[in-house]
Amino acid sequence: MGMGGGGGYGMGMGGGHMGRPGGWTDGPTGRLETRPGDWRCTQCANINFSWRDKCNKCEQPRGDTPAENGGGMGGMGPMGGMGGGYPGGMMQGMVGKPEARPGDWDCPRCGNLNFSSRTKCNGTLEGESCWLAKPKFEQYGVALVKSRDIKKPGDWNCYRCGNINFKIREECNKCQLAKEEATSDTFRDEGDEEIA
Repeated sequence: MGMGGGGGYGMGMGGGHMGRPGGWTDGPTGRLETRPGDWRCTQCANINFSWRDKCNKCEQPRGDTPAENGGGMGGMGPMGGMGGGYPGGMMQGMVGKPEARPGDWDCPRCGNLNFSSRTKCNGTLEGESCWLAKPKFEQYGVALVKSRDIKKPGDWNCYRCGNINFKIREECNKCQLAKEEATSDTFRDEGDEEIA
């Protein structure tokens, strides 16, 4: 068991469970998974992806805020690699915008990429918290993350299932919800905030 550079899902210096991405936590602690370079906002304590230069919740600039120590570098995994828990090696996600991890989801309201463990969006839209409840992607067979190039001017997102609909549609072609209801604030959850 050497110090290989590749690493795989949950194998390597990931600190996560075997078979899970490094840092992934779905147990009773309620901790959000992190990867090397992710950082905690000094203003609101939100955990942000490493590539963000300002907090996606309160828009506080990162400045000199150090990276979190947890998540992807938690300890030597059972297979001995230094992969950070993800294919591509330890540096994946430290430079530039990372690929979404399994289970991460795009908010159809504000476009924020959310950690898989979030049940509502922690992004902002026009200076206010988004709080859209996580759409029922799986129930309606909709991808959790989509290419930004798919949506054309006038197309609209369904907040119930996350589907992108052509502008000519008056109801979602996945969940059949009328456009007016599918784009309403009824899908926002402004209740108890999730723990950072």
